[in-house]
Amino acid sequence: MRVSKFFENDLDKTSWHKDLVNRMSIEIKDVRPRLFDRTFAYKINELRAFRHVFRYIYQSELDIFKLKNLNNKVPGIIKSFKNFHKQFIATLHQILSQL
Repeated sequence: MRVSKFFENDLDKTSWHKDLVNRMSIEIKDVRPRLFDRTFAYKINELRAFRHVFRYIYQSELDIFKLKNLNNKVPGIIKSFKNFHKQFIATLHQILSQL
């Protein structure tokens, strides 16, 4: 969120989670690189959407198959995020060295 706020305008308070994921998958030429690609943004949005449903629908039953499926994806998502983040920081350092 800090990156988006620093380089761009503030995020809408009603949809900031979704907006943040979408913004960070877009490169803004001469401003900042993207943090991750659209494929990864889709995976993050899938987790975000599940979290939203889980948080706001207390009285309904969870889909155990969907929960297990998402749970199995989390380690790969974490590993991918670390790689994207490392590349993002390296790109920022490269931009800084050219200034």
